[in-house]
Amino acid sequence: MGRMSTDDTIVDTVQAARKMNFAYSIDPYQGDTDTFTAVDDCKQMVDEPDFVRFFDKNETSKGSAHFDEADIASNVFYGYLSICTRTLLENKLRAVPVDDKNLINKAIRESREIIRNFIVDYICLHPEAKQTTHASMSRPLAIFITAGTRVQGLTADNYFEKAVRATDSKSVGEIGVERLRKFAEDSLNGSFVVDDNYQGAYWVSDLYNEDIPENVTETKLKAALDEIMSIVGDC
Repeated sequence: MGRMSTDDTIVDTVQAARKMNFAYSIDPYQGDTDTFTAVDDCKQMVDEPDFVRFFDKNETSKGSAHFDEADIASNVFYGYLSICTRTLLENKLRAVPVDDKNLINKAIRESREIIRNFIVDYICLHPEAKQTTHASMSRPLAIFITAGTRVQGLTADNYFEKAVRATDSKSVGEIGVERLRKFAEDSLNGSFVVDDNYQGAYWVSDLYNEDIPENVTETKLKAALDEIMSIVGDC
């Protein structure tokens, strides 16, 4: 997160250490409509369940009878997250005396914890909205992580410019992972690689580990995060 000010007398500008794009579908959007009602007259509609006894009797006899529609779709999504550890450390070290080693080490420890928790949350958590009705809680199909010194941030957007369409033999997810694997290989070995030193690359998946991208380490998320955290404060 960051903040900007046009007047330094009010508040200093803080550069954002995190950048992310909105997850978007890699297959064509085909929407549907969910028509729903929302009423609170439980006692009038069904036999009184156990939980109704906790309601106010006067309120449970009234129904709001709300009727509405919501657009829904089921897609495979691609998302991107970038964290600049140097910027994060600089933000944490603001106003910290250069000779106070205890505070400096504390800032490094806190930065490592922030990065680890944020990555885990980004990968594992799901939006809460509509979870009670849609319950879409699938795990990621595959994750590609690069970490190191001055690693260039690159998204796989142009690898998904052409929408993925399932075939008789391959699902949208399978084709999407193939494109992500191609992006990983090109990021490390392709025509536009500027400097391939001082960085590690990790592939995390429970389903697609048959053909690990070249020069990429197959690992579990915890092991990858342990290696990434060791970089913070050492660069």
